[in-house]
Amino acid sequence: MGKTEKRISPQELRIVKAKSLLKAKTPIQKIQKETRLSLKIVQRLQNRRSQRKKGSGRKNILSRNMKISIRNLIYKNPFLAPADIVDMLDLPYSPETVRKYLLELGLSYRNISKKESLNQAKKMIGWNYATN
Repeated sequence: MGKTEKRISPQELRIVKAKSLLKAKTPIQKIQKETRLSLKIVQRLQNRRSQRKKGSGRKNILSRNMKISIRNLIYKNPFLAPADIVDMLDLPYSPETVRKYLLELGLSYRNISKKESLNQAKKMIGWNYATN
């Protein structure tokens, strides 16, 4: 069986065309006539496009030097938890901030599963089951 392809409606095609015309700084009335979209839709597309400006958003809390020191520490010992990194470098940030930066680096963090250690009696029981 072949893959099912998602069909694009004519309305969606007109919206894509309107977005490209907005990017080319075409007047709204001309876009409305070419795409046969309502003036309100074209205005809404223009407003969505101009809402977020480049460079807007929250600034990074970690400085460049802190990022370098975290990166160096994690490459020397990749088994450190974010809380350990915060303690070792005496960072004023939460372990969650460090964990997010590690994710930016492409590293993953997993909690270690805590298991009860085997005592001598449990080792013997396990050995008896293995031999039967």
